[in-house]
Amino acid sequence: MYISNAQAGPNTACYRAIQELAFILLGKGVTSAPIADSESEKPTLRRIESTEGVAVIYAGFWPRFTACLIDILVMSPLLALIVWGSEHYRLFGLYYALPGTLFGLFYGVFLVRRFGGTPGKRLMKLRIVKVNGDAVTYREALLRYLPEWLMGIGGTVAGAMAVLSLTDAQYFAPTSLFERSKLVEAAMPDWNAPLTIAINIWIWGEFLIMLTNKKRRAIHDFIAGTVIIKEAQPSVTSATVAPLVSA
Repeated sequence: MYISNAQAGPNTACYRAIQELAFILLGKGVTSAPIADSESEKPTLRRIESTEGVAVIYAGFWPRFTACLIDILVMSPLLALIVWGSEHYRLFGLYYALPGTLFGLFYGVFLVRRFGGTPGKRLMKLRIVKVNGDAVTYREALLRYLPEWLMGIGGTVAGAMAVLSLTDAQYFAPTSLFERSKLVEAAMPDWNAPLTIAINIWIWGEFLIMLTNKKRRAIHDFIAGTVIIKEAQPSVTSATVAPLVSA
């Protein structure tokens, strides 16, 4: 059974985790910004830490990699449920679509708004903030999640059309999950192919954009006006202090 990567709840985070893995493999660690020279140029990290002596450090390889693994571990029971349900019920994806969407909103929007990130990011002391250092609101959290959710709607519809076109006998004829996935993919409507191409372009575009800016912001970060930083650390030297709004 095919379940969309972006609309189904647990798959949402897996989709993001795949992107995060690529980001951290290609990204660089700490990025410095110009030092604030005057009172008006002091960093604006209110709602996170004091504006005095705060290091702005953009998330690098190991913290994001570990955060990704933690998120996958947190969601592993739900991922197992999806695999089990898809193996036993042809229309499992249709039944799961609504609760999966709600879970995706909870994981990708509510947790980001309430805690500044997913469980993996927060355990690794990473925080999603606005570019000026303020805590994200529901607007930013939703905008970060919106692109993959919209693409996921298309994938979910394509998958639903595929399984509805199959009988139980056809669906359960393959003896392996891989073979069944290929069967469902072959039954998808013609427009799923350009949709898949568009999703791949989006993902690679995320990589390329992330590589071209020192804050390692992906396209969804620019859309939402956000950036991922390491938790603000007090009592550091002035040489590491930098306003988030620079560059």
